[in-house]
Amino acid sequence: MEERTNLKQLENTKRLEEFKYFFNENGQLRHTETNQPFVFKQYNNAMNLNHQWYTAFGTVLAEYVYELLEKEYRLKRLYIPVNATRDESRSFCFVSEGALNNPSKLIVLLQDRGVSRAGTWSQQLIVHDCLDTGTQMPYIKQALRENYEVMVLNTNDNFMAIKTNDSMDPEWAQTGYTLKVEKKLEIPK
Repeated sequence: MEERTNLKQLENTKRLEEFKYFFNENGQLRHTETNQPFVFKQYNNAMNLNHQWYTAFGTVLAEYVYELLEKEYRLKRLYIPVNATRDESRSFCFVSEGALNNPSKLIVLLQDRGVSRAGTWSQQLIVHDCLDTGTQMPYIKQALRENYEVMVLNTNDNFMAIKTNDSMDPEWAQTGYTLKVEKKLEIPK
């Protein structure tokens, strides 16, 4: 766990570079040509185009975080509902190896409402400060170091095929909790 993933080898590093950004050794987002911090305004006098660019960039940023969760912290992407067919709506969360079998030492993380996705606290903090303040990774790292199991919910995803807005769905959090924790702990209803 202590050996770091080579960030340049991550598939989504290349996708970030297509937007002309990279994360430096301190986890700070920098422009590939100027080494300057993130700038929202990519196009002059084109607010709609800037918004579209930022939305696409945010998607790549989320995928970058997901890849770090999987490769650096070795969390597994678990699709829910577990028994959904390919055609049915489903979402996913991330779990450590023993999260479903050892819930007595389980840390469950979920993000705030809005555009934040699994493993992140705030996209704004990621782009304007660094990965450590904008993501849940320091907490995940500490939990794993202390032999806790980890579950990272993706409550803002709201089941991919039927997404209607970008707000956290309490029902999704309850579904994730029920499917993963309550059934293992046999918590009475």
